[in-house]
Amino acid sequence: MTAFPSSSSGRRTGKARRQATGPTILACLSLLLPGAAQAQDELAGLSQPARSAELAQRAFSVATQGDWVFGCDNRAVCTLVGHADMADPNHVVSDATRSLAIRLVLGPQGELRQMELIPDRQLSDREGVDGTDWSGPFTLSIANLRGAPVRVPFARTRLGGAEAGMVLSHLASGAPLHGSDPASGEQRLRLPWVGFAEVLAEVSRRQRHVADWRRLWRPDDGRVDPVPATETIVSGVPAVSAEQMDWCPAGIDANDLRQFDLGGGQRLWQHECPVEMERNRWSRWFLAPLGQVGATPLRLPREPGLTTVVSAAGMGVPNAAFAWDFGVLRSFDRAWEGREDCGATQDWGWTGSAFVVLDRREMPVCQGLDPADWIVTWHRGEGET
Repeated sequence: MTAFPSSSSGRRTGKARRQATGPTILACLSLLLPGAAQAQDELAGLSQPARSAELAQRAFSVATQGDWVFGCDNRAVCTLVGHADMADPNHVVSDATRSLAIRLVLGPQGELRQMELIPDRQLSDREGVDGTDWSGPFTLSIANLRGAPVRVPFARTRLGGAEAGMVLSHLASGAPLHGSDPASGEQRLRLPWVGFAEVLAEVSRRQRHVADWRRLWRPDDGRVDPVPATETIVSGVPAVSAEQMDWCPAGIDANDLRQFDLGGGQRLWQHECPVEMERNRWSRWFLAPLGQVGATPLRLPREPGLTTVVSAAGMGVPNAAFAWDFGVLRSFDRAWEGREDCGATQDWGWTGSAFVVLDRREMPVCQGLDPADWIVTWHRGEGET
């Protein structure tokens, strides 16, 4: 891993010092995104625990700056995704028909855990693009430690070691980043770089807020293994009443219900509206012990220690599906109608007694990335995200 010291301290000891071979730009950065000082003043009257919770909640929010979309999660692990035309949407990225995103994952101490180049979307409908399919290998506008060019394929590529460190240092310096034809040296790809140093400073600040929140609140966000359930046939009189089903414009009835046996005498009911409303297809969820007349709305937790619950029987849950054989309820809230590359995803796992948040990801811009590459704002347990 490439170590990346935070701006709060430039000192490292033991193993951390031996790993600190990467750039140290954060040690001397004091930049904050606009409004940060004002936000501090707004919270001056709160108690320390309340203040830390509010700052952590803001740290989990997804923001944009320059070419970058970024956010942090409950572990103080932060994701940064750069797109080449974020800073100037009218700028023609290149003469190619494709563009590359850069995705970075920074650990709680600012260490670089992952750096990837990802083909993000087609550009053939962009004005000014000549339609040339330039998707062969290219060289980055930096030199590695031996002075040779860094050559990468036009494909999903993970950079590591000295190469990742050099790219990180280059971006943090504020220098433009582009790709060139290895043979002619002609610049063919503009890569994301605008605003990177400012984003790093903001990420460092957010990580400190999350660390304070973890120390004060000690959130229960360790690893859990969801308990599988079983889908069963709806028969007899359903626990979900006609009044509870009277919410969909299409007028659904008991034939549209699904039920799942959660074990321990609990049943989960899903009632999905067959028509889309506000970009999504919504479903309501209820719990009912076996033999009980009348179901109660399922209340899904959000971030422990910050907010309480999301009612799964109010507006409902967007594009939700219960993977019962894994015990995981998944939701996908689209940002734009018909798009699958932007919005928010959230997973809840059934523990045998309750649903807990497993993972939440967001992407406010539609740039062709799969949800697995979005900004992680909550993750239960360890491991890469």
